[in-house]
Amino acid sequence: GQWAFVLVQGELQGARHLAEQLMHLALSEENATVRKDAYHALGVTHYFFGEFAAAHTCLGQIETSLDHTQPGVVSFFEEQIAAVTYRSFLSWVLWVRGYPDQALAKSSEALTLAQEFALPFGLAIAQDFVALTYQLRREKEAARDHAEAAISLANEYGFAFWGDQASVFRGWAITKLGQEGQGIAQIQQGLNSLQTMGTKVGQPYHLALLAEAYGGKI
Repeated sequence: GQWAFVLVQGELQGARHLAEQLMHLALSEENATVRKDAYHALGVTHYFFGEFAAAHTCLGQIETSLDHTQPGVVSFFEEQIAAVTYRSFLSWVLWVRGYPDQALAKSSEALTLAQEFALPFGLAIAQDFVALTYQLRREKEAARDHAEAAISLANEYGFAFWGDQASVFRGWAITKLGQEGQGIAQIQQGLNSLQTMGTKVGQPYHLALLAEAYGGKI
């Protein structure tokens, strides 16, 4: 929990320190559940440092240990969320390493699992990541549709972070679909909400999307 809080605030050195502490704890106690959490924390932290090969290795370790991928086997909430989130973050890593089709397949796999688990929180995460994947692929209609699904879940259940991030992606998409004014307003709204809650880790990319949206009006 401390790791996630520090990471979202953009304090990457602190996030690395906490992730390494978590891994030390997991290894010293030989706790498989904590080890999966530790690999997740390290993998995501490596990603934000630009250490993509290391991120891929860490998230791949979770895939190896989570050999039960069927909903009937993954029975606990924590395991179900882990099965969705590690695939979602792995899709990021696959994209930046140059595998766009694998990235889409992995994020879609996460969404399919979330739908089978029927967990609103997992669904919101998965829809958000699929929206991002389609945004990266410049497939604006699909990005809009999945962002809207994430926003709907966020509004219904109070998942503010995921809804605000999806608002940025939806704003980009509808800007590309010709609704420049509405799209820019939605990106700005999502950015403002994320900044209010202290979120900094994705801010450069979100600002880049806002700049692109403004550029489209010239």
